[in-house]
Amino acid sequence: IGSLKGYDYVHTTINHSQHFVDSLGQSTNHIECSWALLKKSFSRSFGVCRTRLQEYINVFVWRYSRKDRKDFYFDEIMTSIANVYPLE
Repeated sequence: IGSLKGYDYVHTTINHSQHFVDSLGQSTNHIECSWALLKKSFSRSFGVCRTRLQEYINVFVWRYSRKDRKDFYFDEIMTSIANVYPLE
């Protein structure tokens, strides 16, 4: 995987036998931290139904991307719903 078309994403790899942070400053710390937070959110919801895993991840990503704007959750939810289900 080199990149995902249409997204601002570039896949890099780290050879841990050589170093933990490469010359560009890339490391696995961010994804490991994100995965730990996701698993912690699963434990708070008393487990995960495998068939709804993608829904749990979507909610986690939505909340995480707005973690500094919790006062606006309601407005954000209404905007998101309006975008998915626009009035005719």
